[in-house]
Amino acid sequence: MAETGKTVFRSIIDRIFNTFFLSERRRAISFNVGWMMFDRIFRLGLGTLIIIWMARYLGPEQFGRYNFALSIIGVMAAVSGLGLHTIIVREVVRTPEKAGAILTASFIAMATVGTAGAVIFNLLPEKVVLAVDVSGGLVAIMSLMLIFKATDIVRSWFESQMQSRVTILAESALFVIAAAIRIYLLLNGAQLLAFVYLLVIEAAVLSALFIYVFARFSGIRLTSAVSWPLARDILRPGFPLMLAGVSITLYMRTDQIMLGVMIDQTAVGIYAAAVRISELWYFVPTAIAASTLPVIVSHRQNDPNAYDRVIKNLYRLMWALSLSAIFVVNLFGNFFIFTLFGPAYADAGAILIIHIWAGIFVAL
Repeated sequence: MAETGKTVFRSIIDRIFNTFFLSERRRAISFNVGWMMFDRIFRLGLGTLIIIWMARYLGPEQFGRYNFALSIIGVMAAVSGLGLHTIIVREVVRTPEKAGAILTASFIAMATVGTAGAVIFNLLPEKVVLAVDVSGGLVAIMSLMLIFKATDIVRSWFESQMQSRVTILAESALFVIAAAIRIYLLLNGAQLLAFVYLLVIEAAVLSALFIYVFARFSGIRLTSAVSWPLARDILRPGFPLMLAGVSITLYMRTDQIMLGVMIDQTAVGIYAAAVRISELWYFVPTAIAASTLPVIVSHRQNDPNAYDRVIKNLYRLMWALSLSAIFVVNLFGNFFIFTLFGPAYADAGAILIIHIWAGIFVAL
């Protein structure tokens, strides 16, 4: 009976990817998407419960300060990423023999920008910091996470090989440990700063884990010297992607930054509660797009007609997912907010019903 259920489930998955992405390499795609979906669902499930607990525990004002700082760090992280994730995946798929040089150049560029950003923000004059950072100094602490951003090249490399499960297992293991620590902090009346410092420690440990799994499983050796022509060729197409990433992050986070500066942190907390629910499903289009990227690159090089069909069907799927999320939230949005966050966040319900429409543009 169990075997029959597995067979039916596998048949459904195969049909979905046959319809949207052609039959070629569909097993590799579905397996990679499966791992990414499992990771997102697992982390979102547990993470959302903890975030809701934190929101109730901290209250709208403190929760607003926390999310205001995260919003600014999100913009800075988009800059330090230099738009290289997609470029790394594409170039490693195209020229696997240059993988070591590509990863080395990307790592050095991202590490330089991330470290510079953290140092600059921590050395800004106090008057400037107070004018920009109404969260009370939390942004300066969180900016230390940018130092470890460069090890994201490990995730890019494993995605290019459709072996995301390696980094996912490392991230999931750390996530469980960090979640347990957050629960301990919540149960023992910790201050907001404790949760902020935990974010930085978590980023540092994840960076170390990425370095370990890369050395253990990749078989790639980073070069000791940078190929400057190669670095230029990588950074040049990455720049417009970085601008796009910053634009998307600003589009998604400027509202919280403006609320914090123009109104107060309580408004940010209420708004952030709505956004947390609205963005819950974003992992679905992200996982599908990331896992199909190697196939898209391959078709772009070898079969323009297949490439065109894959792109069109991918956009159709994104539309269907977006409209489904909008339908559900418009029916149950107020119920979700009141049940999960409590009466202190009741005003977030109306915000959620409007904000969910942003999912169409995020997915596309």
